[in-house]
Amino acid sequence: MEMEASHMLEAALEQMDDIIAGSKAMEFSCSTCDLQIVQLAEDLKLALELQPNQERDHLRAQLPTETAQTLMDWLQSGVNFCSPANNETYQDRLLRLEGDKESLVLQVSVLTDQVEAQGEKIRDLESSLEEHRQKLASTEEMLQQELMSRTSLETQKLDLMDEVSYLKLKLVSMEDLDCRLNLLEILHKELQETVKTLSNDTARLSEENRSIKETLLDLQARSMRDNLVIAGIPEEAGEDPENIVNSFIEVHLKLPKEEVQKISFHRVHRLGGKRPDNQRPRPIVAKFEHYKQKELVKSRGRELKDTHYSVNDQFPGEILRRRKILFPLRRKHLSAGARAVVAVDKLFFERQAVPGP
Repeated sequence: MEMEASHMLEAALEQMDDIIAGSKAMEFSCSTCDLQIVQLAEDLKLALELQPNQERDHLRAQLPTETAQTLMDWLQSGVNFCSPANNETYQDRLLRLEGDKESLVLQVSVLTDQVEAQGEKIRDLESSLEEHRQKLASTEEMLQQELMSRTSLETQKLDLMDEVSYLKLKLVSMEDLDCRLNLLEILHKELQETVKTLSNDTARLSEENRSIKETLLDLQARSMRDNLVIAGIPEEAGEDPENIVNSFIEVHLKLPKEEVQKISFHRVHRLGGKRPDNQRPRPIVAKFEHYKQKELVKSRGRELKDTHYSVNDQFPGEILRRRKILFPLRRKHLSAGARAVVAVDKLFFERQAVPGP
């Protein structure tokens, strides 16, 4: 649209230049000259209105200096080229020029509609072109993927053909039963080695698992080394376990009060959930802040002989299970007059450790 307007403006300027130059060389009738000049001026005005500012500056720079000066002088003087002829008044000429102007405006309007229609068609064509370009790009991408897929299939086909050829050669080489038996023996040995390796791995993993369990058990036992389990103390509603333990140590273990006051605990609590029958009291677990204080209280356990109370070290469940097995063995050695001691989960017979359960 801008190109067409540029062409219209250039044509109007050329015609105006020709008429102005021709007025110097030849004589025209006043009516014809006036009409052409007015029409060219209207064409110039419409063309300039359709032009952007940059295009106007560009066209102004292309206009010859002489022509531009003549136009400026004519516009500034306000004088017509000739007087009215043929008894035509200025009012008649003005009306005729107004009619010509309306005709030109109508033509410009028609041209504008045509330009807009053409612009709409161009936009539709551009949109269609872009859509076709996208489809083309998508088709090219699909084609490229198809080519890659076919290349991959061809490669797989060649690999399969090589493998088939290899298998055929391998079958040909096995011409008799001895070759097959040898192959089976080799496979059998390989399987045996695999089974042996798996067995070794299983044994190693079992040993590692056992070692980890023992390590965890040892850590658990170490975390309980400062703990004592006191059994047989009746439960009371709203009781303070720490005060109960202090009173128990002073009264039943007969430890002096000043020694009891020196004892400090990390925590004291009943073990397990509360029993519904409330007939058998839950044992109390006391975690001492100092190991020596715990050993002092434990050493006073002899004072509980022939009572329903007991004071013992706290051990994990697995160690308690092992100790339950070791104590009958200890009694057996003691009855035979030998010296036997159970330390944590190990039995020492004549100061030698006996393999545990």
